[in-house]
Amino acid sequence: MSKKVFLILFHFIVLSLFAYLGANLKNEFSISDILGKKNPEVQLYNEYREKYDDEKKLFILLTSKKENVLQETSLLTSILLNTKYLANVSSINLLQYLNYESLDHRVSLRKFINKNELTEKGRLLLERSDLFRNYYLSEDKTSTLVSLEIKNALSEGELRTLIENLIQINKDFEKKHKQSSLHLLGTKVASYYFNQELLKQQIVISPFCLLTICLFLFFIFRSFKVVLLGLYYMSMVFVICAIIIFYFENTITPYTNFSLFFIYVMATSDFIHFCTALESGKSVLKVCFYTSLTTAVAFLSLYFSPIEVISDFGLYSAIGIVISYVLNFYFIPYIMDIFKVEIRFKRREVYSRIGKNYLGSLENSKKSLFVFSLLIFFGFVYSFHKIVYDDSLYDKFVEDHKLTQAVYAFNDKFQFTGSIDLVQKIDSTFLTMPYRTLQNKFVADIEQLENVSKVSALGKYITYIENEINPYGLKEKHQDIVFENIFDFFNQQNLLDKNFSRKYSEERFTIYLKSLKSSALQETITSLESLIERYDLDISINGFAPIRLKMLNSILDGVIYNLIGTLLVVFFIFCYAFKSIKLALVGMVPNLFPIFTIMTLFSLFNIAIEDSLILMLCSVIGISVDDTLHYIFSYQNEIQNHSDKMSIKNTYDKTHFALFSTTFLFILVSPFYFLSDLKLIHEMAIFFNVGLLIALLYDFYLLPHLLKFIKRKI
Repeated sequence: MSKKVFLILFHFIVLSLFAYLGANLKNEFSISDILGKKNPEVQLYNEYREKYDDEKKLFILLTSKKENVLQETSLLTSILLNTKYLANVSSINLLQYLNYESLDHRVSLRKFINKNELTEKGRLLLERSDLFRNYYLSEDKTSTLVSLEIKNALSEGELRTLIENLIQINKDFEKKHKQSSLHLLGTKVASYYFNQELLKQQIVISPFCLLTICLFLFFIFRSFKVVLLGLYYMSMVFVICAIIIFYFENTITPYTNFSLFFIYVMATSDFIHFCTALESGKSVLKVCFYTSLTTAVAFLSLYFSPIEVISDFGLYSAIGIVISYVLNFYFIPYIMDIFKVEIRFKRREVYSRIGKNYLGSLENSKKSLFVFSLLIFFGFVYSFHKIVYDDSLYDKFVEDHKLTQAVYAFNDKFQFTGSIDLVQKIDSTFLTMPYRTLQNKFVADIEQLENVSKVSALGKYITYIENEINPYGLKEKHQDIVFENIFDFFNQQNLLDKNFSRKYSEERFTIYLKSLKSSALQETITSLESLIERYDLDISINGFAPIRLKMLNSILDGVIYNLIGTLLVVFFIFCYAFKSIKLALVGMVPNLFPIFTIMTLFSLFNIAIEDSLILMLCSVIGISVDDTLHYIFSYQNEIQNHSDKMSIKNTYDKTHFALFSTTFLFILVSPFYFLSDLKLIHEMAIFFNVGLLIALLYDFYLLPHLLKFIKRKI
């Protein structure tokens, strides 16, 4: 088999695998996948979720400026009752209260609403009963809450269709009823928006970035052949990395998708170095090996994160860097040799003005850079302890996004955006007076916590039943019998399913929270643990939010160690590459200041650090050390034959084009990050570029001074 036939067959196999695996991706991204399915904590949560699957719950908040919001709620409810894939719809228009007839001890349920008006009994219960107050109708009576339950065993396509239908129902309703606004919330809704963001990255952002990269390559190299070769190379890197992700993950998440996007931008950086070496006739194979190694190590450090999506981002980014290096420096030359491809071009000297008086500006900027460096360093030292680590489950999108607006509306009207569950094993005494008294006190103390809006508990049903039968003056013995009968009636009507499971002998408390920010969540959980200990109750804290908080805390604990570990590995690579500890130490200095600068800015502008910081810092380290390696390798070659001054000048002349181009390339594509609605992507774009610019500045203006300082000892 000839080499050409082999290559054609190779490309056919690669594209066939990409098409086959891509067409058979089965799983869409779920917000609970952020923690990862293999995590022991998540496995316990999944076992709990099998009992109480709250992820099947969705909520629609309807706010109306009209006097009678109940009429519009009735219209909305009737539409939702006919919506496919919904198992249950609950709203104030369907809500029923207990009607007890003392003469014959008959029990029935009656509706709160009669002819779109609250009954007198319904109004009193909504105002006074802890069981109903501020659950279905807001305190200002302008908003109602409609609860939806998704049918079991829906496919990903059916679930997506349901969410899209609900979003469309909301839009159509708002269009028809101009004074109404509707907001949809739930973990499945959040997952849907994450998947929509993923689709936008693939269909909109990536093509724009690719077009910008091609235009940039043509601008600096003035050759269509270079552009076509670069396009082919980036496509191969993208396709091979995608095959690996498709095979092992069987899905694409926003994080692995961003990894793919990041890989082909990084691949362009290597390609620029390859083309620059092609023109000069000098090999950059060795130095690019070390740059790829350090970048891969920086990303690989994320693999040890307890958050699976971050771990995946680090792993696949590192794999992509290795694949990019192999294809760029071995496969592309092999292709060019077999097909006798010759590329002749003359690069455009686009940075000539910047370096026109490089040595003069280097000397003149020495004091200014020294002062700036001191400010950054002491700013970092001073502000480090003031850096706030905070994160919110739903607060991931920009301010005007539907999900963000829904969170604000739910918090404003019903003072909750999420919940924590407490589960307690119960025995035959759970209906006795001592038990109920203790539970009621426990719930009352929980509701005093600052971040708690309200608590849904079995005790509130029990109190409600007692209040309904007590006014009839029944004897205590009769009261107990009637109470037990009504309780059984409620249970048979599935009215207690949310808080009581006879099957598992469990009572569940659902604690509605005003905020899901990690700081507020941590304070709430700490207070709950203290209350559980004080009451000496055998209660476990459950739900997605507490599990996620544990993972985030473990990330925070490991950030510094992770960062130090990455820097140490990079330092050892520097030692081996430069064959000098002093040079390795010098090389680390320019790569510390981007980190100092970013951390200082976070503190200065009171920006809470989220898990995206870890991605950003490792990315900045991985890329900024590339410039340092290229500069010092070139300087080592020059200093052997030239004076110190001439060596620095020649080093600048030989490295600035590729280093400026790779940095400016990242800056050029960064505006497209803002097409995304994810705040994480925006923050990474801003601080990532700040870090790279600081790294470039220090490589060209601080590093030469440090090299001169230790020149005689190298």
